[in-house]
Amino acid sequence: MTKTLFDISGLESALKQGELILTPNRRMTAKIQAAYAAQQTAAHHQAWPTPRVMAIEHWLQSLWQRLADSNFQPAADHIVLSELREQLLWEQIIQQHSGDHLVKIASAAQTAKKAFDLLLLWQLDWRDVALATTHDSECFQQWLKQFLATCQVKHYLTKTHTAHFILKACEKNWLTQYPHIHLVGFDNLSPLHQAIIEGLAEQAHHYRQRVDQPYCQRTELNRFADELQAAANWAHGVLASNAEAMVGIIVPDLHLHRQQVETTFQQVFEPQVTLPECPRYTLPFNFSAGQPLSQQPIIATALAMIELNKLEVETGQLCQWLTSPFYHLDTLPQDFPALLSEQVIRSQQLMISPGRLRQMSQQLFDKQQQELSTDLQQDLFSQASCPFTQALQSIEQLKIKAQAGYQNRRHYPSHWIKLFYQQWQCLGWPGERRLDSVEYQQVTRFYEEIKAFAGLDEIVGQIPLTEASRLLHKQFQQVTFQAQTKDSPIQILGSLEGAGLRFSHCWLMGFDDSTWPAIPKPNPFIPIDIQVANMMPHASVERELAFTKEIIDTYKHNAEQIIFSYARMSGDKEQHLCPLLADLPSVDASPWLASQTQLSSSAISLEAYSTQQSQPMNAESAAIKGGSQILKSQANCPFQAFAKHRLEVSALPLPLIGLPAWARGQCLHHSLEVIWRELKNHTTLINTSDDALQTLIQRATTLGLKRLLPQFPNVLSIRYQQLEQLRLNQWLTAWLAIEKERPPFQVVAIEQGKRCTIAGLPLSLRVDRIDQLADGSYLLIDYKMTPVTDAAWASERLDDPQLPLYCTVANSHIGAISFANLSPKGRGFRGLSEVDTGIPQIIPIEKNKRELPNEWKATLAQWQQQLGQLATAFLQGDSRIDPKSAQSCRYCDLASLCRINHQGGRYE
Repeated sequence: MTKTLFDISGLESALKQGELILTPNRRMTAKIQAAYAAQQTAAHHQAWPTPRVMAIEHWLQSLWQRLADSNFQPAADHIVLSELREQLLWEQIIQQHSGDHLVKIASAAQTAKKAFDLLLLWQLDWRDVALATTHDSECFQQWLKQFLATCQVKHYLTKTHTAHFILKACEKNWLTQYPHIHLVGFDNLSPLHQAIIEGLAEQAHHYRQRVDQPYCQRTELNRFADELQAAANWAHGVLASNAEAMVGIIVPDLHLHRQQVETTFQQVFEPQVTLPECPRYTLPFNFSAGQPLSQQPIIATALAMIELNKLEVETGQLCQWLTSPFYHLDTLPQDFPALLSEQVIRSQQLMISPGRLRQMSQQLFDKQQQELSTDLQQDLFSQASCPFTQALQSIEQLKIKAQAGYQNRRHYPSHWIKLFYQQWQCLGWPGERRLDSVEYQQVTRFYEEIKAFAGLDEIVGQIPLTEASRLLHKQFQQVTFQAQTKDSPIQILGSLEGAGLRFSHCWLMGFDDSTWPAIPKPNPFIPIDIQVANMMPHASVERELAFTKEIIDTYKHNAEQIIFSYARMSGDKEQHLCPLLADLPSVDASPWLASQTQLSSSAISLEAYSTQQSQPMNAESAAIKGGSQILKSQANCPFQAFAKHRLEVSALPLPLIGLPAWARGQCLHHSLEVIWRELKNHTTLINTSDDALQTLIQRATTLGLKRLLPQFPNVLSIRYQQLEQLRLNQWLTAWLAIEKERPPFQVVAIEQGKRCTIAGLPLSLRVDRIDQLADGSYLLIDYKMTPVTDAAWASERLDDPQLPLYCTVANSHIGAISFANLSPKGRGFRGLSEVDTGIPQIIPIEKNKRELPNEWKATLAQWQQQLGQLATAFLQGDSRIDPKSAQSCRYCDLASLCRINHQGGRYE
């Protein structure tokens, strides 16, 4: 006989006789029906009457429909509001009453809705003066009065309000009584539901399945993630030893942890599911908690597309749908979406305008066409149009047409949804590939919700396009999607969904003293004393304690083997076991914390690849880019140099608010270049008046920012430029004050480039500035935005080899090298020199306290040897994962490639 999650032996007679069986939710209804079908199939029956098993919500809906068919007022002429329409109506009323005084209108509307439902379910008269004893409850009564008045005028009813009228119909004998009603899995019924059942049932029977002799244990783990890992490994072991087992995993607030739970169980049961070549399939565990429809990739793509109607789009959201498979444009190069997404990310902007996106897409397409084409004349005079750019232009034109040329034009939701549908068609949503079963269900539900959105005209009236987009996002966020899948031996359920089901084994997580009993959360719109007196949910400590006792008692009898667990720590907070479980025997959970690798080693055949040595390079034939950064990377970690400068691997940057650090540094460098090309020497600097110097600094920073404007047009607004220029002016003024204190010098080179070869490795170098000192020697200067010291040149593997490298290959005599720290923190020179230069913090080599020789020539020779070794190692293919220090890994973005955190040597 097929395994089931419900023992129907106590309901067998009721099922055969067609008596009504009510359950708290549709999941339990489905499990009872499945168990009955399995029993009938085992008895070799080919057909049987459908049992009358219904979730109480479904049953009430059927009663309402029956009353409507019988022309009972108000069932015959009233519209039952959907969840979204009721929410929006509450929001409108609260907005009218509160204006701008209430910040969280949506949250207040949701709480008001729950308060009204409680009053109906507990059969309390909302007009009772005892319900308006606080400021919040007085406001709620005013809102509710307006809400009911609006509903009366427009013939609206809420779902809970229909139950109130069903009871009225019972009292007037509009509904036929049932000889027997069987209540399965109910811990508590609201007074309203209890009254309806008593009014319609000649006899009501309560039934709960219980395991007579369960074996219960408790265990503790360090954190929630450890609970998950232990539970997954435990379930894996149970099924490995007993293929017929039915395992329940109970997770409080499952909807909040759904992704983390799914990831953990995937890693244990189906680790290969994340591999690129593995097609998507139904995982061997079921979830009771659905996810918002808006979070499903195919739906998220559609919702992200209509963001193009805004003036600016979030780059993160844009790149997600650019690289998704859920759209299709003919003749678009296969790699185009990924390359465009990379360009958008590398712009490092949080937002991008649709116009800028069109420009970037056309430029990328033109570049691709030029690389593919051999006809240069055709490239010049006959540029092809990018299909993606055309689609974006069509979307813009459709928007302009729908708005009739006015940006803030208002229309009904049914008008805007037509625009969205046309725009989705322009981009070929949902793509050309065949949808799998889950995606098909999601798209089907998507179109159902689109129809519902078009029905909001009467509720919200005419709204602007931006509000329509926000409202559509909100609707899909509120819709919970749960894919229809076959039963599996593992059921992952929330605290309420698992109660009443039967398993062979059950693990219950999160049973700590801060969760069970829960902290009371009474509704703020109903006086607390009334909630406590009526034992409303979450009203008091006593109510929460009683509920916790009921839940624990239920779960203690729902399986043969049961484990309750809790995490000792939640963040920085220490937790303890729920005191109601203290009498259970303890079990050690450490055997279930086996690593994922040990558990799934047989599931995946891993390919080993040694990174110790790669193929040597032919420096003459290979195009080598990177300059001194090659040697810097080789010193940090050989693998870093191999990945960055041979494989040309680099992580995509994160979007920023404002200019990225490299752009600020570039602007500062260019400003200093302008300043010193005009000043030229120390004498001119000290003879220039403060006003003239400020004028020069202002002009230099203006030119520096102007050079960045084409790259960052959306960032460099006039106000932003003013603020950035103010910061640059302060930095440069303070820096030039330091330069004035130096002995006389002449600037002989700015941004000086030089090609050289070291140990056979050809390099292109560039030094920020070269000064000629009074004794005729030269000082090399490297501008730095963050503080650096001469310690960067003292280790065996040089931290910053640029200046030592230039120093060893220069044709002229270099007498000193120095960093110029421009930032307020540590501002000043930091360097080494052959003799005393008179510049503070440029230390003569004979006085240096680093691990360097005390003679300049010997120091240059040591640097040359070290640099030669680094160059030779790079050319010979040294690609060991050998970071110089933890600092080398802290600022490296290759950890996911080198897997150092999985190599045994861990740098964090």
